[in-house]
Amino acid sequence: GYADHGSIGSVPVDELPGIAERAGAGVAMVDTALKEGDTLLDYMDITDIERFVAEAHERGLEAAVAGSLRIEEIEPLRDTGVDVVGIRGAVCRGDRSRDVDPGRLQEVLTAFEEG
Repeated sequence: GYADHGSIGSVPVDELPGIAERAGAGVAMVDTALKEGDTLLDYMDITDIERFVAEAHERGLEAAVAGSLRIEEIEPLRDTGVDVVGIRGAVCRGDRSRDVDPGRLQEVLTAFEEG
């Protein structure tokens, strides 16, 4: 599902874990649909993400987040208990369609390890 659901007419984030559970999925994921410079944290604050993660876990699901995330957003997200963080753009050279930059990848790995 999408944090910017209102822009595209998809279901609200708080409904995603229940939908994932009923569908028999193992993971509930929230991302951003529109890739126009906003990140997941422009649509959801850390408390919202913690609530999403807790709801997914209560239903026996893993919780995944993505959405144009930047390296500096990794630490606060890591601390929410989220199981999977999508970080493609954060590790690419320039924009998300370019090659992975080994230095940026190391920065992200370090951010995860410091927790």
